[in-house]
Amino acid sequence: MPTVSIHAALPLWFGGRLYIRRRVAQAGWAAEQEQLGYDRHVDAPPVEMNPVVPMIQEVVIRKWEEYLQRSGQNPKRETA
Repeated sequence: MPTVSIHAALPLWFGGRLYIRRRVAQAGWAAEQEQLGYDRHVDAPPVEMNPVVPMIQEVVIRKWEEYLQRSGQNPKRETA
């Protein structure tokens, strides 16, 4: 089993921590800006930047309705 000296591993460990910390800080800033936008425009409809999210939501709703129909329950879906 190969061994790595602690001196060789430290730069990788610190570098990884700095890289991750920067990425988390950027994500936090983006989430904060998004929340500020929602707070300023409460009455505006929400905007989803990722086009996959509404598609996944539609699939989940459709599958749930299919399950309800198979189980004999009556699905009531509100359309927007």
